[in-house]
Amino acid sequence: IQAISAWNIRRLLPDRGRRKMMMAKVLQVGAHEELMLTYYRHFQSNNVLFDYVLRKGGVDFRFKNDPKFDGKLYYITSMQASPIKYIKELREVIRSGSYTHVHLHAGWANIYGLIACIGLNVTTISHNHNFYAASSLIKKFIRLFLKIVINSLADYKFACSADAGKQMFYGNWSVLKNAINYEKFTF
Repeated sequence: IQAISAWNIRRLLPDRGRRKMMMAKVLQVGAHEELMLTYYRHFQSNNVLFDYVLRKGGVDFRFKNDPKFDGKLYYITSMQASPIKYIKELREVIRSGSYTHVHLHAGWANIYGLIACIGLNVTTISHNHNFYAASSLIKKFIRLFLKIVINSLADYKFACSADAGKQMFYGNWSVLKNAINYEKFTF
């Protein structure tokens, strides 16, 4: 396990003019959206462009009217509504841009984004934010299968904690702590 800071991730990123796509299952108002914006604000000053994929009909990206936000927002069918349609629409979005990276933040559902990226010549980043135990033997077997596939398809693997990383990844992966102000999200 290699612990790295969010700011050292720059070595993975391209020069301005090539776009990096930031993915999330759902950008909800709160900590997850704040994490995405923290990435965006930092890397924007370092010549990296971020675009975001959001769920059609879901909570909208609250920073889309921020004058400093120059990324694109894409709205596609949710994974829950139709995994196949989600994969197809995501592939179309990736093909339409000059993306070098796709950064997935959907936990075990990262598998859908990784499948969508097959053959598209993009670097994939699978990022696990949570650790939670499987509630049944069937879920344990499903996760074992997902773990094998995710590890074989992801180019880079990050987790927000050692437990989250061990749960989802084999071999080389890095801890990348959440880049949010936890004081804003305590209750």
